[in-house]
Amino acid sequence: MSKVVVELVSAKEALLQAVEAVFEHYGGLLALLRGRTRALIKINAVDFRPGTYISPAVLEAVIMALQKTGVKDIGVMEN
Repeated sequence: MSKVVVELVSAKEALLQAVEAVFEHYGGLLALLRGRTRALIKINAVDFRPGTYISPAVLEAVIMALQKTGVKDIGVMEN
């Protein structure tokens, strides 16, 4: 009988890495922010159909990514 290996990985950390990878396609958060320490996140800009709104976990990962780059003042704006 073969052995099964199970590895536990923090989903929060994996999601943070995924969010950071998205920003890397645009030069990274540091390049996008250009030294700013304030950021505003506009969520759900389109509508509320399935797949068009942000999940709380993704929003948290975006906030964590901003904090890692030194952003101190983060606002979240909804429609």
